[in-house]
Parts: sequence; C-alpha cells; structure tokens
Amino acid sequence: MTTVYFLRHVERREPNAPQTYKTIGVFSTAEKAREMQRRYSNVRGFRNHPERWQIWETPVDQETDWREGYDTTTHEPLLKGARPERL
Repeated sequence: MTTVYFLRHVERREPNAPQTYKTIGVFSTAEKAREMQRRYSNVRGFRNHPERWQIWETPVDQETDWREGYDTTTHEPLLKGARPERL
C-alpha cells in the first residue's frame, strides 16, 4: 500500500464553522513533510502559530473518511475514528 503525507497548517476555528487549513504539500515520507514544515516555520503567518501544524498520513487509492456523510453543522465526518491520526 502506498502512503502519502499531507502537510497543512490549520486556521483558527470559529464556533460552528468548518475547519479550514492551508495545504503546504503532499510528500512521500513523514520526514520530508517535517523538513518542509521546518522551512515554513519562520514564514510570516505560520511562525505565529507553530501549534497548528499537522501531518496526516493517508493511504492512496482508498476511500476517504466521508463514507457515512458529514455533520452539516460541524462539518466533521459521521463515521467516528475513521480520520487518519495526526503525526
């Protein structure tokens, strides 16, 4: 199974608003994603919120975690536990 690693920076989430984020890139290894995170860590906008970095490990050619739909208020998947773990 092929796996990719999404590097993203999460925006501040307002109550009852969907979570938004900036995808920095998709990488073949977690280390490459971490390396890019280090490169962006001093860039304006990102440096003010270092706690908002996420690296998501995701298998390629598989269904997403939206199989059961999503909550229209929170925009979270209905299938609990299906979301990839944060590294």
